[in-house]
Amino acid sequence: MSIAMTLMKKALKHRFLVYIFFSVIVCLNFVKQGYAGNTQSIHIMVKTVLASNESNYMDPRLADLTRDLEQVFRYSSYQLLAQHQMQINMGRTGSCSLPGGRKLNITSIEIVGDRVELRLEILKGSQQLFQTVIELLNNGTITVGGPMHENGYLLFNIFCSF
Repeated sequence: MSIAMTLMKKALKHRFLVYIFFSVIVCLNFVKQGYAGNTQSIHIMVKTVLASNESNYMDPRLADLTRDLEQVFRYSSYQLLAQHQMQINMGRTGSCSLPGGRKLNITSIEIVGDRVELRLEILKGSQQLFQTVIELLNNGTITVGGPMHENGYLLFNIFCSF
């Protein structure tokens, strides 16, 4: 085989490898853009409830939660203090103010199937009082017990849909 033919074969082989390399780079770029472009929005509603044993009051605005609250928690009074709604994209944090100068941060971590993983963090100023990670079904709710407030405790009923 002549030197010219050998060089030509190597050049074609080299060209083929360069083509494969650039094809892989282009494909990886599309995959990366697909994940980075995931702007799935999560709708979150937080109901802040004051639970206590000071009376037998059940806030009528909590009618849809009454049974769940009474089954899980042992308080005689439930009062809705606030309701906050937020839309957060994946990997982002939304927040709402809480009684007593506190703040609740909710960070979406990931969606797997019909569940979303959320990080909950309660702050007072720059001090972290509480932090946990929860999983919620799409259109699901969870009620999380919180810190003392006035003559009772704060409860946070969290609903999400995506």
